[in-house]
Amino acid sequence: MLFKKPSQIFMQNFAQKINYFAIIKRWHFLIGVICAPFIFIIALTGSIYLFQPQIDNILYHNLYNIEAKNQPYLSADIVMKNVDQQFPNSKILAYTPSPQADKSSLVRILDEHKKNILIGVNPYSAEIIASIDYKDRIMAKIRNFHGKLFLGIVGKALVELFASWSIILLVSGLYLWYQLKKMQSRNNLFQILIPRSSPLFGRNFWREWHAFFGSCVALIIIFLVITGLPWSFLAGNIIRTIEHKTSTPETHIGRDFGGSKTLKSNDIEQGWINDHAQNLAGEIGSKNIAKKSLSLQQIIEIAQNNKNIVSGFEIRLPIDKNGVYSIINDSQKIPQNTAFIHIDQYSGEVLSQALWHDFSIWSKMIAIGVALHEGKYFGVTNQIINLFGCLGLILVIISGYFAWYKRVKNSVETQHQQNYFLIESSNNFIKIFLIFFFFTCLFY
Repeated sequence: MLFKKPSQIFMQNFAQKINYFAIIKRWHFLIGVICAPFIFIIALTGSIYLFQPQIDNILYHNLYNIEAKNQPYLSADIVMKNVDQQFPNSKILAYTPSPQADKSSLVRILDEHKKNILIGVNPYSAEIIASIDYKDRIMAKIRNFHGKLFLGIVGKALVELFASWSIILLVSGLYLWYQLKKMQSRNNLFQILIPRSSPLFGRNFWREWHAFFGSCVALIIIFLVITGLPWSFLAGNIIRTIEHKTSTPETHIGRDFGGSKTLKSNDIEQGWINDHAQNLAGEIGSKNIAKKSLSLQQIIEIAQNNKNIVSGFEIRLPIDKNGVYSIINDSQKIPQNTAFIHIDQYSGEVLSQALWHDFSIWSKMIAIGVALHEGKYFGVTNQIINLFGCLGLILVIISGYFAWYKRVKNSVETQHQQNYFLIESSNNFIKIFLIFFFFTCLFY
């Protein structure tokens, strides 16, 4: 083509005049100003909650641990009778048999004040050794702060929003860093990755380390954000919709997350995997109502003889004469151990169940992602990798703040200019906040 259309010439000249580096840099800064405090909170609380099992075991050592003895456990029915006597006017919800000789049995109750109480019981003597308000634990508060900022559904939406924007910050930051290295003629991999030598604690020092920390943890943080989406508000609903459409149809007896014939999952913190398994197991009731239901000890023996049940399982009690016993594996560490089984309270027959092979490929991917996100899939190594990502992100934010502070300090020479900068920063902050608020209202 010998001649170009005027519109093509205009677009070509317009594109040449656009300084993409400057635009992305400006937006990277403005988004960072808004998001950084919230991302800092999410990263800090996440790094603490990673070690929830260890911290809970330290804080509530007496609740979970007992002295091992070379003698058989008492019947679970004796244990439950003692709990019933010690906590009158309470409703017993679930029982977890002691998984090993030095661990207590656990009983969940709903007390007269409608609080979810976790009770530790010595299985050798049926003695109650400790009890706590399950939702008042320190780690429960950390989890609430991490996922909802103590703001309920609004906080949940904000966490999703800011966590999602962290991906934009990381990607734009990597682009800016790469372009800056090109401008500095640092072309080989070593020169790109290693921070440039700069005066200690100067602006360039903080900027180089800001970029370095971001490049080190970018992939980990992006993965943590994506695997955290099943808990989110908007993306979480989309994921649940896809998961419902791809789950194995034969296992779906009901769609009410457990049904009225067993304990509602809303009252128990059980994780995404067990929530999904409970949804698959569905609503079911005991078939032939008899005068007397099977004892809890008999149900424990049925569970122990079931090849799909592993040590550490929980038994949820029937809520009425039509109800069922529900046996649930602790699948947060090993999703492949997932089992949610409804047992007829009169005959011990398996009425409905959801196992790992009932999960669709999509649901299995989510389940493994959730376990990796919580640092439980391959033990301490998983926790350390996630901790590295969280602490790296915190260092990104801190170094970014000091880089900005040094820039302001070096460029502002008079009080008038300082006031002008503060006014401009405040105006930009308000504009960006209003944009975020608009999209928050639009989507949530």
